[in-house]
Amino acid sequence: MSELTAGIKVSIQENTSSQKFLDSRSDNQEFIEYQTYSLDVALGEIQGIAAIHIDAQGAEPKILKGMQKLLANNPEVTIHMVFSGENIQAQGVDPKLFVYGLLIQGFSLAKYENNYQLKAVSESELLSSSSVNLIFKKIINGKVVEPKSKEEENPLWKQIIPVENRTEIKPRSDFNYYHPEIPNPQKQGGVLHGPESQQKVFHGLIQLGIDVEDYKIDVDDYRKYFKAARYAEDFPDYYSFNLPEKALEHYIAAKLLQLNHKDIYIDIASQHSPTPTIYNRLFGVNPYLQDLDYPQGLHGNMIGGDAANMAVPDGFASKMALHCSFEHFENNSDMGFIREVSRVLKPGGAICILPLYMFDEYAIQTDPAVSIPQEVKFDDDATVYCAYGWGNRHGRFYDPDHLLSRVCNNLNGMNIKVYRIVNAKQVDQSCYVQFAALIQKPSQEKFFSANKNMLTILDY
Repeated sequence: MSELTAGIKVSIQENTSSQKFLDSRSDNQEFIEYQTYSLDVALGEIQGIAAIHIDAQGAEPKILKGMQKLLANNPEVTIHMVFSGENIQAQGVDPKLFVYGLLIQGFSLAKYENNYQLKAVSESELLSSSSVNLIFKKIINGKVVEPKSKEEENPLWKQIIPVENRTEIKPRSDFNYYHPEIPNPQKQGGVLHGPESQQKVFHGLIQLGIDVEDYKIDVDDYRKYFKAARYAEDFPDYYSFNLPEKALEHYIAAKLLQLNHKDIYIDIASQHSPTPTIYNRLFGVNPYLQDLDYPQGLHGNMIGGDAANMAVPDGFASKMALHCSFEHFENNSDMGFIREVSRVLKPGGAICILPLYMFDEYAIQTDPAVSIPQEVKFDDDATVYCAYGWGNRHGRFYDPDHLLSRVCNNLNGMNIKVYRIVNAKQVDQSCYVQFAALIQKPSQEKFFSANKNMLTILDY
């Protein structure tokens, strides 16, 4: 197989364990001419191909070049490749650029071992090892594509899920490549916002005069909420890989917002979230669902279009929340949204944002395999963390200064309080929420009880 239909000469040599089939040496060699074909010519029209194994002694770039139609017709295909940087280099192809090209096409990368365990693979390992067993899986719409049926299921694909979605195995690459398409300062890998960074952020907020305090989750009360919400029974397919974190976000937002039966509640960036249904059943709210993917305008209880320009009148809602979505608001849309909140909220209303992703430097995390083909623009003053395998185009991490300039300075008279979540790991080790923000619009009457843990729940 090759990238085109042509004749090639193949040498006849004694076979050894280190033999390269494509060898440029000519001394004492006999050659036989063969016809080559591309996979697009041979199989390009076929659909439903689940896996392709390539072990071609350095000819992998040519084979991949000749199978673009096949890949387009089979977006769910898994590519298993025995990768040798030395052999690829010998064929006049830069192995680093070859792998980069696959990543830019939207493939997630990991290496696999004989026991089917997937692990991260580094640039140095790829370029220095005699061979590495690699597996590539296409990312579409922010996640690795799943097989259509059990018959197509490959035992390896389940392991290849964007890194934030698994805890026991985290395949990803720290493939070190500078991306000229991203003009910002770049760092490889994801944003490591651990306890040390959390502490720096906490003190930075205090120094800027931003209201901040610790929030301790009542774990027993959370478990009561989780049981009453009936995630497993009513929403079995919702975030099955990390349900404790998502449910915890819903719980904390409900606690901070003090939801009740008088509330008109908007779930921002709702998409397929069960939150409006749960909040309606447990707290009696009148829920509305907003998402960019919904039809433009107000249709029943669905609000379609830009969250920074909602098709609702002034003072429409009393409560709003964003669960793991504010970080995806690109360019200046985060500032525009905060200004829109001040218009849409009733006096005395409030919005909860969580997780409020914060770090000790202003950063945006991206998967270059997703963001570069889609030509995503990044803030000029942000460091861009290139996290292959993450599967998302944009995730903003505020430092205290940028929270002040981008959020606090656009409150239009509203008040903000930041909560540091101190015991999320007590709920489940997979939980990662560190900060939440509660923004309130002042009213003549006191809207919230001084005890933020008071909560009216209809049926738990």
